[in-house]
Amino acid sequence: MVIPSTRKGHAGSRDHFANSHHHGDEPQEEYYFERSAILFDSIFKYYAAGQLHRPLDVCPQEFSAELAYWKINDGLMSNCCWRGYNMSASLEELVAPKEKKIELHDRSLRSRIHQFCEGDGSLLSTLFTFGSITFVLISVIGLVLGSIHEFQTVKMELTLQVVYVC
Repeated sequence: MVIPSTRKGHAGSRDHFANSHHHGDEPQEEYYFERSAILFDSIFKYYAAGQLHRPLDVCPQEFSAELAYWKINDGLMSNCCWRGYNMSASLEELVAPKEKKIELHDRSLRSRIHQFCEGDGSLLSTLFTFGSITFVLISVIGLVLGSIHEFQTVKMELTLQVVYVC
């Protein structure tokens, strides 16, 4: 089944493939697309049977991007898959503004913490850096001194033996 408006519909056009992202051997007219096998299975079944189904274990946005690559309208999806696909899109539209606000707030907090730990020149960040280096040096010195035989304490174990002599 060939659908002219899709990428596969242009398969007969060598100019189209010369400008697309693929690897192929033109004399044999074989083309290799570096696409996800899981996603392509749905695309292949669509071309073979004429019904478009979304794999349940695939993110709807990822599947939408694959449909866009193959230039297949997502409105052609079968009714059994459309409801789950459409609901995920509407949920994303509801959650996206809230996530953006949280992300912007987190990003500024994250960048402030990063600058503080990396040394932004303030007195507190300088003290934090100095404290970190001090703890590392104390740990290394403790390990070195603990490995020197003269500084190790010998544990004396008291053992008693009872011997019966007849």
